[in-house]
Amino acid sequence: QDSMEIQELTESSVTLITHFAKLIHHEGLMTDMGYNIVEQLCEVDVARPIVVREGLMRILVDWIRSKDPEKVRPAASALRYLISIEDLYMAGWIHSQVVNEGAVNELVKLLRESVGSDVRLAVSQMISALCVAPHTRAAVVEARCVNYLVALLFEHSSPASKQMVQFAASALVQLAAGSMTGGGMGNLESSSSNDQDHVLTEIIDGWAHGSFVQIAIEHKGKLRSIAV
Repeated sequence: QDSMEIQELTESSVTLITHFAKLIHHEGLMTDMGYNIVEQLCEVDVARPIVVREGLMRILVDWIRSKDPEKVRPAASALRYLISIEDLYMAGWIHSQVVNEGAVNELVKLLRESVGSDVRLAVSQMISALCVAPHTRAAVVEARCVNYLVALLFEHSSPASKQMVQFAASALVQLAAGSMTGGGMGNLESSSSNDQDHVLTEIIDGWAHGSFVQIAIEHKGKLRSIAV
């Protein structure tokens, strides 16, 4: 009984905060505190499915599109929390919503722009997570993300960039594997016969294999394992 009451209270609270955030966003009244509340709400695992169901993801994508650093940073952080949900069933559903809301293209655009290291780390983590399942992996390829992931590998010598490079490397391995197996590229097979080939071409042309060799020589642990 207590558990059910807590669950109902949690759902009501999250729904109320989400609706309030949407209202003040549309009215143009969002403040720094409001952005932080939304970010912290998305950090709570049990709140994430409710937040997505109530349509907050569209607001987060709008914040990223704004190119306003005060909006982009909390939006990228909040999206990272949503995408990183541990429940695999919920993760599949949330990842699909990310694709449906056009978030993948906006995330890739952030890699082309001058954003803070925390935003770049969040984006690389999200793209890595989206490269696991075939349908979301296809969206990453269609967003022409490969070149930007390859470019991140060149930062492997910087200790501050190690985690970001690890996510980029993991994403590239997933993309390459999907390209080679053919069946793991979602709807790309129907869109163009060359879509699968260009993934490996961009990886090779960008000299990612050279970066992987250097990473394997210079690093240890999970990053080295991914490179190998």
